[in-house]
Amino acid sequence: MPLMRQPMVCNRVSLITLHAGAGQVARADDPAAVRETLGLIRGLGLQALTELRGLLGVLTPASDQAPSLRGLPTLVEESRRAGLAVGLTVTGPDDGLPAPGPKVQYAAYRIVQEALTNAHKHAPAAEVAVTVAVEPDGLRLAVVNSPAEPAQPAQPTDLAGPVASEGAGPGLPSGGHGLHGMRTRADDLGGTLHAGPTPEGGFAVRARLPLRVV
Repeated sequence: MPLMRQPMVCNRVSLITLHAGAGQVARADDPAAVRETLGLIRGLGLQALTELRGLLGVLTPASDQAPSLRGLPTLVEESRRAGLAVGLTVTGPDDGLPAPGPKVQYAAYRIVQEALTNAHKHAPAAEVAVTVAVEPDGLRLAVVNSPAEPAQPAQPTDLAGPVASEGAGPGLPSGGHGLHGMRTRADDLGGTLHAGPTPEGGFAVRARLPLRVV
C-alpha cells in the first residue's frame, strides 16, 4: 500500500515547515531551544524520507505497517511537540466486541491527522480534544478545538462540495485535501462525517465509521 503513505509524507513536511518557522524566530541566546527545534526537524525529515521511499517503491511496506489506532498517541505527541495543546481519549472495544478492521482504523487515523493539521493552521493557540470510541454500532471519533484567539483566522466552514484548505494558514501546507478529503474517507466506508463551528466558537470534526467493511 505505498500510496497510503502519501498523506503521511505531506503531514511530516507540514510539521517540518512549522518547526522551521519557529526556528526563524527563536532567540539566538537560547541554544538549547535551537538544538531542540533542529532535532525535531531532523527526526521528522528522517520519517518523511522513510515514508517517501515506501511511496516510491524503494521499500515495500507490509499491510500491517499502515497507520492504525495504535498510532494515535504518537500522532498526538507530535502535535504537542509542534506547539498544539492536544488531549487524547480512546475507549473500547469492550470484551466480545471485535476491533475495527484495518481499513477503518486507517481512515480514522487519517481523519484525526487531517483535523489536527487544520487545527495547527487555523487555531494554533486553541486547545484540542481528540476522542475515539469503539462501540457496538461503529467507531465514533471527534476532534474538537476551543475558540481560536481573535487574531487567528477561523476554521473553514463545512460545505457539501470540495473544500480547499491550502493557503488558509501562513506557511503551513495541508496534509491532504481538507474537509472534503475527510468526508470522502468516511463516505467510502459507508460512514458519515460532519464538520463545522461549535456553539462556543470553536470547531468540531465528528465522524462515525462502521467497524468492518468488505
